[in-house]
Amino acid sequence: MYDIGWSHYEMEEYERSIAAFEALIERFPGSYRANRALFQIGDTDFPPLRVLDPRLSNLPARPTRLIGREDDISRVRRLLTESRLVTLNAVGGSGKTRLAIRVASHVASQHPDGTHFVALASVRDVDFVLPAIAGELDVRVEEGEDTLEALKRVLSDRQMLLVLDNFEQVVDAAA
Repeated sequence: MYDIGWSHYEMEEYERSIAAFEALIERFPGSYRANRALFQIGDTDFPPLRVLDPRLSNLPARPTRLIGREDDISRVRRLLTESRLVTLNAVGGSGKTRLAIRVASHVASQHPDGTHFVALASVRDVDFVLPAIAGELDVRVEEGEDTLEALKRVLSDRQMLLVLDNFEQVVDAAA
């Protein structure tokens, strides 16, 4: 497992999880109860798994580890406590998206109404930015209502983090 970049701590956690699973299977060999108990981890000796509620997050999975970006992660997390809008600027390919996703996953619990990723890479026209956001958030536009009004109606009282990826190519939509 070290070959895929797991730290010593991650490897220990993995080994502990495997040992707990094997102990569970030994207690209930071949039974439905063993499978069911795996999802009721709170009753076992190790804490329940922490996962993001899929209704509250659509953050992409991290394909690889983010190495050497601890200072950047801390800086962006601090900026999010100081401002409602944080923009990551850097040259293409420098890892802005991966950094944003990592930070968003770290602070997801601070946003009770969700942490959502909106990919705007395929959006070239500013008129399609708001529909892309509304679509990702499953906001329904009612008859006679424009998309901006629908987003305001649904999101005005929410505490949510939106990660708008590749917004720089349609920045005029901010006006």
